[in-house]
Amino acid sequence: MAFVQVGGVPIVKLDAYEAGEVIIEGVYLGSFETKFNNPAFKFLEKNGTIRAVACGSMRYKMKEVEKGMKVRIIYLGKDVMTKGQFNGRPFHDVQVLVDDPSIDGSALDSDNEDEGGVF
Repeated sequence: MAFVQVGGVPIVKLDAYEAGEVIIEGVYLGSFETKFNNPAFKFLEKNGTIRAVACGSMRYKMKEVEKGMKVRIIYLGKDVMTKGQFNGRPFHDVQVLVDDPSIDGSALDSDNEDEGGVF
């Protein structure tokens, strides 16, 4: 059995982050619509906190992410729309990374190339 927080999930304020900062690292729990009919994506962080990110640029980036996947969201800063009905308007951009357990990241941790490390 697992208990999950319901209602009142805090949405991350993206203006509080600098470009390159990790916004959230946790398990994807699903999405919901905000009061403005925009999608918000909910995550369970390592410390047990549930938070959501509501950002238009995530709409298509999250399509390949399934519930239960480990995800890292990195803030890329503000950019400006270059086409469509919102052409010329600024927007928050993020990078969505998913944990791929089939990839052994230990090679990246080594300082010695002789041991198979990259860095």
